[in-house]
Order: sequence, then structure tokens, then C-alpha cells
Amino acid sequence: MAGRTAPHYGARHDDGRGRTGARARGLGRPGAERPDHDLQRPGGTRRRAGAAPHPPADRVARGARPRGPRPRAPHSRRGGRQPDARRIARARVFRADGRVGPLRRPHGRAGGRAPPRGGDRPRVRGLSRAGRRLTRQRPRRNPNRFAAGRPRHETGDIAMARTIGRRSILAGGAAALAVALVPAREGRAQAKKGAKTLNVYNFDTYIGDKTLANYTAKSGFAVRYDTFANNEELFAKLRKKNPGYDIIVPSDYMIETMIAAKMLLPIDHAKIPNLSNIDKAFTNLPFDPGMKHSVPYMWGTVGLGYRKSKVQGIPVSWSYVFGPEANAYKGRIVPIDDMRAVLGAALKYLGFSMNATKAEEIAKARDLVLAAKKNFKTFSPDSGQDMLLAGDADLVIEWNGDIVQVMQKDKDLSYVLPKEGGQRWTDCLCIPKGAKNVDAAHAFIDFVHDAKENAHIVNTIRYATPNAEGRKLQNAEDQQSPAVYPSAEALAKCETVIDLGKATRLYDQAWTKVKAG
Repeated sequence: MAGRTAPHYGARHDDGRGRTGARARGLGRPGAERPDHDLQRPGGTRRRAGAAPHPPADRVARGARPRGPRPRAPHSRRGGRQPDARRIARARVFRADGRVGPLRRPHGRAGGRAPPRGGDRPRVRGLSRAGRRLTRQRPRRNPNRFAAGRPRHETGDIAMARTIGRRSILAGGAAALAVALVPAREGRAQAKKGAKTLNVYNFDTYIGDKTLANYTAKSGFAVRYDTFANNEELFAKLRKKNPGYDIIVPSDYMIETMIAAKMLLPIDHAKIPNLSNIDKAFTNLPFDPGMKHSVPYMWGTVGLGYRKSKVQGIPVSWSYVFGPEANAYKGRIVPIDDMRAVLGAALKYLGFSMNATKAEEIAKARDLVLAAKKNFKTFSPDSGQDMLLAGDADLVIEWNGDIVQVMQKDKDLSYVLPKEGGQRWTDCLCIPKGAKNVDAAHAFIDFVHDAKENAHIVNTIRYATPNAEGRKLQNAEDQQSPAVYPSAEALAKCETVIDLGKATRLYDQAWTKVKAG
């Protein structure tokens, strides 16, 4: 791999109890327990559901946000204020006839006033029961993608947005325009007539701009593509009962949690010939040895994005955020609003594991971040790359693919994985228990790992692929970029976020003080 390699998963630094967790926040009104999900109506407004029943099992509820158990006191997102737990979601249907449109909203939904537009994505807490501990994990999406007043419901190919990558993908020209002209009522009627539909639940537009339409043309299956903001939201929506999804895309730690909770179906390797394209480094990952319940999809890291003309030299250390070098960038540093990413970076700078469980080590990381806050502009809800591109920040802690995207727009921007190491992750394709189209789900996984189709995906979203044959067709710049494929030496110092059991409370307490301080 020309000096670069796939992530090596070495020794873990946990207490042997699985992945990180804290209790999942309720995603409706604070303190409310509700079994089903907010639905977004075509046209933009979303109903607040009351005691409405679940949608039928064979229909996928268009949930803007899943419901979770009764929350503990949540972390504040900005300035000590608790956010309104709202989610910007979209759903699209790629039909066998090549058209795209919204699905019909399930019946029986209770009415209520729509929540205000805009706002932060909720910080969801994990569940405390064994096998369901969830880590506070990257949002990976920009919750403020739509300005106030713009409709949250969109149809057509993937809509225009600020950046591509895992957060958003540029639309497909005339085809998107033609689809946008399809009336919502007509779209609902077409969805009802569709005999075969594959239901996919993924991070927001974390796929090639033509992949779903290509799959429909090849298989005859329309594709319903619903999106979630983070792994906790995915888990909360499926933990009681699968509302109808055939394909989901959880991250490494969440796969381990879902396997323990018996939420995933086994993968039939005989139905996925293109598994032979997967790099051997990804076929026996610790969270799912032998790909028994998951197939690797994409992988990446968390590091520093920066503006070369404003930063002296290359910020090769977390010291540019937490050490004396940071003083030169007062008010120009923007960390991602993610507990484990930020505290983990501080722990790595101090020489500890980012999965530390000792109270004194976590306390030192907390105090380090608190001391560094004087130089922070804000904590970004996964929009640091946009602030970097706009000139509103000079240094950001972000996901590598998001920075790679803006690097294509501004050659003065770059990405580096600090010498102390950082976070690495792997997202996978899985088939949830209760899936109705198991054979079609296997066919979709096989389609995604066709070398040409996989290359199309990574050339759109600009992340690293575990597909060795797809990588050969990836654009040459990304193949050779250390921002996309870090060196083996750099990756050896990285860690995967894991469950920390009871120590999670220490992180919760530390992060609360950081945000309030």
C-alpha cells in the first residue's frame, strides 16, 4: 500500500467489559419516554408524536429521532444550556422506475406543534445494561446543514450542501432537478405501488451519489435511504424492534454492542462473492472476528485540520491545542463537540490511553482541556471543516474525510494525525434482526463491494476503503494521501474507542465540567 496500511488493531486498554456507554437520552421532550419516533411530513414540518402506536413492521417509520429510555441529566452543548433534542433527517426512495420521492407517512400519528427549525443535534447517552453500553461517539454529521426556514424534507438524488464526505454529497445535476419537480403526493403513490423496496439506514448521505440508483437499475429493488446522526440514535431506534430496515451501517464499537444484544443476523459469505475484495487486514477485526455479523465499509481517523498560512509549521502534536503552542492561536481553535474525541486527544497528549479508566488520569485530561479553553473559539457540532474553509478557525479537531473534502476547495488547508496518536474507527454494513429482504441485503453488500462501485463511493465521500480492489481504482491523490491513508507508524499510535464500563461516569463528569467551565 505504498508505505501506508489499514489500521492495526492491537492491544486494548479497557477493563474487558466492552464498549463505552452512558444512558441514552430521551429524544423527544426532556424526560419523556416514548416508544416510537418523530415523523417528518413531506413539505418540511415534523410532528411531535404523543402516545402514537408503532408503524407496521413492514413499513419503515420516517423518524427524525429515535426514542430512548428516561435520561439522566444531559451534558450541555453550548454555554451550559441543554439543547432542544431535535434531529434533521431525510428519507429518499430510489424506485425501480428510476424516480425518487418521499414515502407516505404512517397513519395514527398524534399531532402537536412542530419544533423550531435549526438547532443542535442531541448528545445521546448510552445504555447502562450489560452488552448495551454505548460510547459517546462522533456525530459525523453537521446538524446545522439547513438554514432556518429551509425545509428539512428533501427528495431526489443527494441534495446540495456545503461539503461532501460523510456529512453531505453534491447532487447529480439535471436528474436531481427532475426529481425535485415530482409532487410529494405522486411520490407517495409511487412508493405504495413499488413491489420491492430495500430499506437502508445509514449516516447522512454516506454513500456514492449514484450508488443507490445504480443498485436499483441492476436489482429492480427500489431503495429507501433513511439517515441517522450517530450510533446511539441507530441503536435506540432498533433496540426494541427493527421497524423494517434491511441494511444498517454501525461503527466498530456499536457492532460489538449489537452482537451482544442479538440484534444482528449472521452474514452468509456464500451470497457475497465480492468479499474476496476485502483487504485481509479487515477480515478479522476484534469487534467481529471473521466478519460473522458485519462487512467493513469505510474507515478513518480523528486528527487536526489546519490552515497552512496561519499555523507556524505543521501541527504535529496535540500541543497545538493543549500545550504552549496553542497560545498563538487564541480564539482560532475549534475542537469537535465530542466527549471521547476531545478528552481522548488530551489523554494521548499526556501520554495516557484514550481509553483510560483511572480517575486521576481522566481528571488530568479534564484539567488540561479546561486550561486550553481560553484559546478555543467554540466546540463545533461536526462543522469545524466549514469554519476552517470560511476562515473562521485556523485549527480544528475533526474527522479526516471532512477535512480532505475542504482541502479540495482550498489548497491552504491540510490535515495531520498528531505524533501522539488519535482515534481510528471502522464502519460496517450489517443486516439487522427482523430484516424482510435478507437476500436483497446480501446482494446490496455484494454490490457495494464491487470494485468499480466501491471506487465510485470512495471517490465521492473521500474516505479510506477496506476494499483492496476498490482502492486500486480510487483517485491517485487520495490513494497516496496520508490524510486518507495514514502511515503504518502513525496508525500504530492510534486507538479505537471502547466501552469503559463504570469508568464512563468519570468521563461524563469530566465533560460536564469542561462544557460548563
